[in-house]
Amino acid sequence: MPVLDRIAARHDEMIGWRRHLHAHPELAFEEEATADFVANRLAAVGIEVHRGLAGTGVVGVLRQGQGRGRIGLRADMDALAMTSKTASLTPPGLRARCTAAATTAILPCCWERHAIWPKPTTSTAPST
Repeated sequence: MPVLDRIAARHDEMIGWRRHLHAHPELAFEEEATADFVANRLAAVGIEVHRGLAGTGVVGVLRQGQGRGRIGLRADMDALAMTSKTASLTPPGLRARCTAAATTAILPCCWERHAIWPKPTTSTAPST
């Protein structure tokens, strides 16, 4: 099955990730459950996971080939300490930042896409 089809097949699951993160906000440097959630998603697709950056940070490392090139993808995981003037699914005194919940859910999707993307093949041209 093509990679994009495999990801599309998990669309509802990935939306569930964002909804879960939005419903369970945690303040900066207290994102223990959020960090666990992200680390578990990354580990599930074979990403090397490092924990504890600045306390609760999570770093996923995907290695491919022998090159020295690097790319960094980042997402905020923290909520804001504020009250909501509308009905909210979040605990009193906390407000999930929609962008934080969305980017934190999207990042494992990006890593997963790269983890399952077909590895490049090398071909050797015949020598003349």
